[in-house]
Amino acid sequence: MSVENAISAATHPDLPGENTELTRQVIQLIRGEPAQNVPLAVAKFGTLLSSSNQRQINLALHLLEACTDHCGVAFVMELSQKRFLDKMEKLITSKKIHRLTQERAISLLCRWANTFRPGSQLPLPSFLALCQSLRSKGLEFGELQERVERERAQPASPSPPPPTRYEKLLADLQLVRENATLLTEIVVNLHPGESIQDNELAAELALRCRQFAPRLIQLCGELTDERVLVGLLHSTHTGIRPYQTPSTGDFLRPRVQ
Repeated sequence: MSVENAISAATHPDLPGENTELTRQVIQLIRGEPAQNVPLAVAKFGTLLSSSNQRQINLALHLLEACTDHCGVAFVMELSQKRFLDKMEKLITSKKIHRLTQERAISLLCRWANTFRPGSQLPLPSFLALCQSLRSKGLEFGELQERVERERAQPASPSPPPPTRYEKLLADLQLVRENATLLTEIVVNLHPGESIQDNELAAELALRCRQFAPRLIQLCGELTDERVLVGLLHSTHTGIRPYQTPSTGDFLRPRVQ
């Protein structure tokens, strides 16, 4: 499989969440031969950041973060090139992209700027230059950058460890919570006369929650870990039930009056 196809598979909008095996495959392809896989991978990521599907963009950002941690110097140096950073800037400043997606992109940019700042072992000033450029345009992300600096103080593992069953479940739960939070925020801010189905991102998030609902119910009957079970019940209650009808389980389509 080519590195472009592997990245496409790992960021497919129909995936229920991040797929560890697909992520591992992408990392192996970028780190392996031929060396041309590095620029091909970065070019593919640049294309994904311009996608009209915001779920795909979020998956691409997650995958990009994993590749930054595990694919070596050549990959990061390719990310620092203007043609890729232009795509990041367009994503961060676009009025069509949801704020939470942009914050995720800003967080990643802050990590790069902090890790590869002038004076570091591998100085790549183009990341910091983009941060400064965004600030000059009125973008504020000082608190976010400070949080990223604290997170980066803890060294990353040399390769992603295989997740346990519970770790994978917890990751899925976190994704459900993120989707539910984003969906709730969109619903609260719907314009008068607008419904969930009128908003492409909201409709997509509602579909993801509905698709995951049967899995949540199944797991509630299988798990013995009380903490994970409580998390499942909480996700079901806050992330799925508010948007279902009592009789059929179909998702409601609230319309703002």
